[in-house]
Amino acid sequence: EFKNRNMEYIPQDEYSLAMSGFTKIHPQNVLKNCSLVKELDDSAQGTGFAFIVMADVFTKIPGAPFWSALFFMMLLSLGLGSQIGIMEGVMSTLFDQPSLKHIKKPVLVGCVAVGCFSIGLVFTTGAGEYWLTLFDSFGATGLTFIAFAELLSVMYVYGHEKFTKDIETMTGVRPGLYWQLMWRFVSPTLMAAVIASSTYFMLTNKPVYTAWNRNTAAGEKKEYAGWSLGVAALLAMSSLIPILVGLVVHLVKRCNSRDNKHAYEAGKFYRVDTTASTVPMLGDNYEDFPDLPVGDEDSDSDSGTGIVMEGQAGKPFKLEVMD
Repeated sequence: EFKNRNMEYIPQDEYSLAMSGFTKIHPQNVLKNCSLVKELDDSAQGTGFAFIVMADVFTKIPGAPFWSALFFMMLLSLGLGSQIGIMEGVMSTLFDQPSLKHIKKPVLVGCVAVGCFSIGLVFTTGAGEYWLTLFDSFGATGLTFIAFAELLSVMYVYGHEKFTKDIETMTGVRPGLYWQLMWRFVSPTLMAAVIASSTYFMLTNKPVYTAWNRNTAAGEKKEYAGWSLGVAALLAMSSLIPILVGLVVHLVKRCNSRDNKHAYEAGKFYRVDTTASTVPMLGDNYEDFPDLPVGDEDSDSDSGTGIVMEGQAGKPFKLEVMD
C-alpha cells in the first residue's frame, strides 16, 4: 500500500490504520510503532536528557554546531564548579582536624582527588548508568536529616534569641517576625514532614530501577538485588556516619578527661590573641582564658609562641591562632 511513497507524505491516520490492519491479519507478527517523539519523551530524564534530547533539539535549529558547543561547554563548567565546591567542602573539614595538620596541603588534596577519581571510575563501566542511578537515588538521603539537625540545634539548642542577636551584631539588621516564624516553626515542620514521608515511602515500597531489555528494545522496571540495597543503605548513611563517629569520639574524650577547669562555657567568646581590631567585634560577651601563662608578648607575630599551656604530665603544648 505504501509502495513508491515517501514516509514524509503518509498521513498519521493512514499509517495507524495500516499498522492496526496488519496486526489483525498477522497476529503472530507484532510490529512496534517506532515513534521518534515517543522515544525522545522516554529519554527525557537523567543523562538521556542532556545527551539525547538536547542533541536532537540542536540539530533542528540554525547554527547547530555553535549552540551545541555552548551547551556542552556549559555542562563542562557546571561539572568543574561542582567539583571545586565539593572539594573545598571536604578539604575545609580535613584541614580542621588536628591529626592532619602535619600533612602538607598539596599532598592531602592529591589524596582526596585520587580517591574521588577512583570512585568515579565505576561510572565509566558498562553498568555505569545503573551506578549513577543508585548514587543519585540514595546518595543525598542523609543530607536532609543533617539540615534538619542543624536547624534544631541552632534554633532550640543554641537559642533563636542568641542567633538573632549574632546576626544583628554582624549585619546591623535584626531579622523580623517572618524569619523568626520560618526558622522556629515553618521550616522544622516542613522538613520533618519531608523526612517522615521519605522514610515511609522507602519502607513501604521496594526500590526499583529501569533496566534495558535488548530483546524488547525497551526499559523495564526491576527490583534491586540484596547487595545493591546494602550499597544503597551505605550511601544513605555515608553523610551521617562522620557525625556519629565525631559524637562518639567527643564523648569518649570528655569521659576520659581529668582536667576540665579550662572547659569552655557556652555562649562565651574566649580571647586567645585579641587585637585592637577584633575587640569591637567581640563586644562584652567574651572572657580571657583563666590562669594561662602567656608566651611571646607580640601577639601579631606569626612566629610568636602565643599561649603556652602545661599538661599534668608536664608535656607542653601550644594553642595556635589560625588566620
